[in-house]
Amino acid sequence: MPIIIPANSAAAGGDFVTNGVRFNTQSSTEYMQRNMSNTGNLQAWTVSVWVKRAVISDGQHMLFASYSNSSNSTECFFEGNDSLNFRDKEGGSFQFQKKTTQRFRDPSAWYHLVMSSSAGAQKIYVNGVEVTAFNDNTNGSGTSTWNGPYSHSIAANVNGGADKSGLYMCEFTSIDGQTLTASSFGEFSEDSEIWVPKDVTGLTFGTNGFYLPFQNSSALGEDFSGNNLDFATNNM
Repeated sequence: MPIIIPANSAAAGGDFVTNGVRFNTQSSTEYMQRNMSNTGNLQAWTVSVWVKRAVISDGQHMLFASYSNSSNSTECFFEGNDSLNFRDKEGGSFQFQKKTTQRFRDPSAWYHLVMSSSAGAQKIYVNGVEVTAFNDNTNGSGTSTWNGPYSHSIAANVNGGADKSGLYMCEFTSIDGQTLTASSFGEFSEDSEIWVPKDVTGLTFGTNGFYLPFQNSSALGEDFSGNNLDFATNNM
């Protein structure tokens, strides 16, 4: 069952992260979901999230996904070999796919992951550094389903709640209409030189942008961006 993570669990210094959630694959299908009613920017957007893995080397573990139908979807997930896969499928074919050579196998470490998409260029940042080594490295120029009037989910595939995740998560931020770098969400601490969170409340979120700090224990999916795009919880 998801829990509220104690204060300052994500990092020491920087912005004070007070809460987060745990998704437990062993007990039930736990995820968050929302059907977007408006159409935002389908080409320019950024997602930032802090995660600590609890289950590794055990099939696909979804971070986020949007789903129009079986031929059109956007996904970001940990592969069974613990690499990170950021991809979009349009008309049944992959428009872009970025699969890292890096493996995320440390269950004691917090990873800050930023995925951005613009026409012709998709990027991934890990702990403030842009990823440049990929097993699959295909950029796409078309639109994605993220920010579209479709089902959006966190920690599971929206198509029936598959690919559920076993991990801790803090500070899920989605920016509609801008391709930002990791420095918009984090910084290196002057004291420890560790990559730590920044306050994101001053960012411009756009039409379908949202900010989930998971700080309301009675409504974990409450959006604090000002857009009121709250996410429903499943088994949470």
